[in-house]
Amino acid sequence: MNRKIPYYFIILLACYFVTLLITDSSLLNSLSLLPPFTEVVKTFYRLVVSGVLLENFSSSLFRVLAGFISGSIAGIVVGIIMGSNKLVEKTFHPIFSILLPIARPSIFTGLKLEAGMAWRVIIAAEMVAIPTGIGANADEGRKFDKEDK
Repeated sequence: MNRKIPYYFIILLACYFVTLLITDSSLLNSLSLLPPFTEVVKTFYRLVVSGVLLENFSSSLFRVLAGFISGSIAGIVVGIIMGSNKLVEKTFHPIFSILLPIARPSIFTGLKLEAGMAWRVIIAAEMVAIPTGIGANADEGRKFDKEDK
């Protein structure tokens, strides 16, 4: 069997070795702003075992889901109100019957993109004003120059 190695695996492996070379090399260590890769793995393990990562991730996840659910409920309520109003239905039904099938893929693409944006916004907000979450954890580590805080 002739199996080909996917190109993305080769790129990932190359990035891993470049990171190892830059961070673990004693020659480049004084110039490097990155911690050694082995330290990153050890710290990740320590954060998982101690429960700090789960605690911060769950508080960030709660905020993202709360925003998504509240936004969805608001959209559904507005949609129901628009649908139950006869004037709105008469005015916009022809437009919706034509445009909605065309717009549906774009709507789902937008939802998917906004889910990623929600994580970026939550992490930035946690870095600025909220004392818990992934962003607060990252900011605390940055302030004290420690990756495990």
